[in-house]
Amino acid sequence: MLSLAQLRGFIKWYYSEYINKNTVDDVYTSLSHHGYDDIVGFERRASALKKLVSRNNFKNATVLDLACGTGAFIQAIIDHKPKRIVGVDLTAGMLKVAKKRFKHDKNISFIHRSYMNVHFPKGTFDYILLANASRYIAFGEEKTFFSHVRNWLKPNGIFIILSDNVFGYSTFGRMLSKLI
Repeated sequence: MLSLAQLRGFIKWYYSEYINKNTVDDVYTSLSHHGYDDIVGFERRASALKKLVSRNNFKNATVLDLACGTGAFIQAIIDHKPKRIVGVDLTAGMLKVAKKRFKHDKNISFIHRSYMNVHFPKGTFDYILLANASRYIAFGEEKTFFSHVRNWLKPNGIFIILSDNVFGYSTFGRMLSKLI
């Protein structure tokens, strides 16, 4: 059940992203300074992602987390002892939270850039993760995106994508749809 504070946060988020049509960077920078982790329920989200990937073996793996935000997917796999994790996010505010959260983990690095404009050598990663950010793949750029993913993965590498229309199929989306 959403708290009143979460509902207020979701409404501000929705308004900023979909009504005002602010840039992704502006939306998530603002959210990172105003309790994003509380709004989305970071611990609950990380726990759900942990269950989602529980059958995968991340031990000694190289992992790329695209649109890593504050690090929920990283939190979900950290106990599996991956060799290296690279988080990529467009928003400096989100990365600031993630860097603080994982400051003692020397095998985790972060890149401040759009996942559409980052480059890695061919066959770099065992796993590539993308949670709740596929909506930011620009229309017409899907082929380019998936080509990058394919190239960055090692042979037999795994791409895990979780697509969640935050404002459509989530609890908040169902609540909001009744109001609109």
